[in-house]
Amino acid sequence: MLLTQNIILDLLGIFAALLVILTANHIWTLGYWKRRGVPGPGGIFLFGSMKDFFLSKKTMGDCFKDLYSEYKSKGARYFGCYFSGAPTFVPIDIELVRSMLHADFQSHGYYYNEDVDPASANMFFLDGSRWKEVRSKLTSAFTPGKLKLMHDGFIEVSLGLKKALDQNSKFGCVNIKDVMSCFTTDVIGNCAFGVDTDSLQNPEIDFRIYGDRIITPNLRNGMRLAVPLFIPHSILRAFNFRPLDPKASDFYQETVLSTIQYREDNNITRSDFMDLLIKMKNSTNEENKLSTNEIIGQCFIFYLAGFETSSTTLTFATFEIAQNQYVQKRVRDEISRVLSKHNNEVTYEAVQEMEYLDQVVCETLRKYPPIPVLMRRCTKNYKIPGEDLEIKKGTLLMVSIRGIQHDPEYYPNPDKFDPDRFSAENKKKRPTSTWLPFGDGPRICIGMRFGMQQVKIGLITIIQNFNISLSENTKLPLKFSKLSPLLKTEEEIWMNLENLSV
Repeated sequence: MLLTQNIILDLLGIFAALLVILTANHIWTLGYWKRRGVPGPGGIFLFGSMKDFFLSKKTMGDCFKDLYSEYKSKGARYFGCYFSGAPTFVPIDIELVRSMLHADFQSHGYYYNEDVDPASANMFFLDGSRWKEVRSKLTSAFTPGKLKLMHDGFIEVSLGLKKALDQNSKFGCVNIKDVMSCFTTDVIGNCAFGVDTDSLQNPEIDFRIYGDRIITPNLRNGMRLAVPLFIPHSILRAFNFRPLDPKASDFYQETVLSTIQYREDNNITRSDFMDLLIKMKNSTNEENKLSTNEIIGQCFIFYLAGFETSSTTLTFATFEIAQNQYVQKRVRDEISRVLSKHNNEVTYEAVQEMEYLDQVVCETLRKYPPIPVLMRRCTKNYKIPGEDLEIKKGTLLMVSIRGIQHDPEYYPNPDKFDPDRFSAENKKKRPTSTWLPFGDGPRICIGMRFGMQQVKIGLITIIQNFNISLSENTKLPLKFSKLSPLLKTEEEIWMNLENLSV
């Protein structure tokens, strides 16, 4: 039935009415926390409490860090804000942080669609019973024993890293993030996909290019991440919305399928992650069996998480070591002392013995958490301990990792790089859940040991063979990208390399 005699006017009227309804609902939502008596900054139309992030004035990490500091100084245990139009709860009290991460916030809140995008069916995106099932199956693939079996793959790639740095040292300085990105690409390619990428010698290979395509901060990638936060997942599935860049996702899917087929056709086995997954695919035990799509999803997230976060950590670790020569000397002395007990070989056991190196990596991850904000979604109504406030199912939870890890209550003089914060004695003085680069609770990163191991082997390779210092080409202070949800510098970090074997 027409409202007027003109269908165009009718459609415009309907559109205008819907726009008014949606706008009114959005404005009503921006008063959600105030109506519930929860302290917070309120929100403005479209931007919520994140105007500075959406207008590229601040990083997402700094937006939440600043709010964390502001409301902690007011004595608040938590606050409520708005990520655009989504009511978002942010705990401050560290016991509340720990409780929530271990309780009913076991979903990252991401969207996945296995039918049109198998790579999205990974442990990071999955939730509910499906996540628990896959997580349970894969736990056995990340034990120290399995990691030890992959150690030779790490060492093989580290030889390529030394070769690349030898070549760069002839020119005096190196763009350290580029080299570290190639190193972690080759480690993940070797151990997860079972392919020899050799991006250290050929940086422009597809394997790395497609990885960059997914993580590069731009409007396209931002929309793919943001849309599922505000539109019901059932609607997105009805329209076959793909949460990942289609070309990149298809590339990694084809790589996994061709690797599986080649290995099975030629009866090839290797001591790597892919071999473990293939064995689970062919298992007669249904409880341990993985589908091909599940393998694609886990290989994809294994690459994406291990490639970017580890290369970022290596970059910031070398940045700090280059500026703190006493730290560099202490790490080098420890490497020499420990390796002398292991026939001068970088064995798995030798890496585990390097306590100060571990402290350096932990302090790097404290000062520069690659993922500065941890996102969860409430899976069922949650009552705040000791209060009448109940967090409703579906509410977003944001934990300010950067805020907590720069909180002077836990880390005095937080901008100072001090690896001794992570000595066994000093760690005992801090409450749990004050170091969260890998998350916490049931959804703590399953690849934490793998990530730490590849970073340590990368640092051993660098410090054992080179003296590093900051190049004058590096612009200080460092500026971080306002577009990326990850911690990334806007400009390159250049290092001077002095080859110790020359």
